[in-house]
Parts: sequence; C-alpha cells; structure tokens
Amino acid sequence: AVVSTQSTGFFNYKACSCLVMCSLNPARYKILLKHWMESEEVLNPRQVNEMEPFITGRALPVVLGASLLQVPQQFTISDLEKDYMLLPDEKGLHVCYRSGVTDETILESFYFAYEIICSGKTETHPSHDAKERYLDFKKRVEDAGWDTSFAPLGVTALRYRVDH
Repeated sequence: AVVSTQSTGFFNYKACSCLVMCSLNPARYKILLKHWMESEEVLNPRQVNEMEPFITGRALPVVLGASLLQVPQQFTISDLEKDYMLLPDEKGLHVCYRSGVTDETILESFYFAYEIICSGKTETHPSHDAKERYLDFKKRVEDAGWDTSFAPLGVTALRYRVDH
C-alpha cells in the first residue's frame, strides 16, 4: 500500500508539472518577482512553472488583506483614501485593502510589498519611480504571456470602507 501511495503521488506530481499555468498564484508571482528584482528580466509561464515548487517553502512575511485591527500602527484619513495601505510591524508587512479593489490592484500591492520586504526599505508609500518600475514590470509580464486579469494570491476578504 505504501508503494502504491508513493507512486500515485509521484505520478500526480509529474502530471501537474507538465501543465503550464498562466495565472499568478503566490508561488509563481514570488518566483517572477524575485527574478525581476535580480535581473530586470521577466520569465515566461513555462520557465516559472518549471521552477514552481510542488510543496511550497517558507512564505513571505506579508499578509494580503489584513484587518486594520491587526495592525498596531497609526494611519491617517488620507491613508484610508488609497486603494491599499502597506503597514509594517515586527512580524512583517500587512496589506490592507479598500472595499472594491481589483485583482490588478492586488498584484500591484504584492509587487510593492515584495520590494519593501526584499530591500529592507521602510518607505511604505511607493514613489513615482517605484510606480514606473511596476508599470514596466506589468507590461513585460503581460508581453511574456501571463494573465494578469485574475490574481489568485490568497487575499482574505477583509476590506475597509470610508464613509464621508
């Protein structure tokens, strides 16, 4: 029974590894971002799929869709006007989303969160240059064959709303 279970697992792994997924899950997006930040080159879906681990490793210390109640930080009303906020604490980086954000906004926020975590920057409001880098990255990602219209990045349903 053990041999049968092991061989079934192996064949399932081989079957899954033949697929080329063009959507960006957390593992694929992390591989894509890491390569981009190191080389400014975008890998195509086949390249990233070949690098994607079957069993995911250590997660980035980023919580996408964090509750404002979880974040022990002060923020202003003008911060709440934005589509998302990047809020660091000693455990990592929390990304809080405004109600109604799109998958495109979630991809953008993950890009900046990854950049902040990997660079050790403390600035949590992306500069104009950072936004330009992101737009260049996004265009190259789409040109490489990635589908950015759907971002299954494991974001919780928590959203904040500002009533005036």
